[in-house]
Amino acid sequence: QVNIQYIDLGDDSAMATVLDEEDHVYIRRIPQWQLHRTVTITGEVSYPGEYMMSNRQETLYDLLTRSGGFTGSAFPRGTIFRRKSIGDVINRSGIQSVLAKSSPMTQDSTGKITRTVHFDIEPAALSRMVIDMDKIVASRGQFGNIVLEPGDSIHVPSLPSGITVMGAVGANGTIKFLEDQNVKYYVNRAGNFALQADKKQTRLIKANGLVYSGGGVLGKHVDLGDIIVVPTKVEKDHDWTKSLTAILGITTSALTTALLITKL
Repeated sequence: QVNIQYIDLGDDSAMATVLDEEDHVYIRRIPQWQLHRTVTITGEVSYPGEYMMSNRQETLYDLLTRSGGFTGSAFPRGTIFRRKSIGDVINRSGIQSVLAKSSPMTQDSTGKITRTVHFDIEPAALSRMVIDMDKIVASRGQFGNIVLEPGDSIHVPSLPSGITVMGAVGANGTIKFLEDQNVKYYVNRAGNFALQADKKQTRLIKANGLVYSGGGVLGKHVDLGDIIVVPTKVEKDHDWTKSLTAILGITTSALTTALLITKL
């Protein structure tokens, strides 16, 4: 038979309770209590730095207000919001192990079986959340706002110089931004597609983190701070053993024919 008693640690008489052999004393932790609940905001705000969260419902817009708002050089649309807990969740869920086991298996000429890894996941790189800072500011936090968590970090960049084009193009670099231009315009300004370019897989990475790809991306409207990436075509691996055998066969046949002609 178990007897449970609740003791008030602020009551001296209760604290004098005599313990018996095999008694158990439990001191519970306050639910969701944390010693340091801080977030960080850096870049183009009036007062960048680490901030103690004022309450559990503090939002991104609240933090922006506390930090004095944007400076004159700020580029709000390109604000980078990172949440450390996203990477922690991915690590705990074991997604990397699942992807590794799902990779296709290949067998070489010696019978050795290996797995082909198409891509690796870096949980820390997946911590960015896509936000619409323009909408958050315009609505004074009524739309698109986010409740902060301890460990969140926000970076407000300065105004970019133009549009960055990289990958399989004539020249990688930054092109001067012009209103109402599409992806194809900037690719042409970067020297057009290289011979090895995979045009259909061209990607438009928006300043807020959204990514567009596919055949219709060349006509997509480009905004200041966007990045255009043109990947290289994936070449198929040729079976050089078979090719070499065929070449040797043709060469041998040609030599034999030449020898017969000589003898004639």
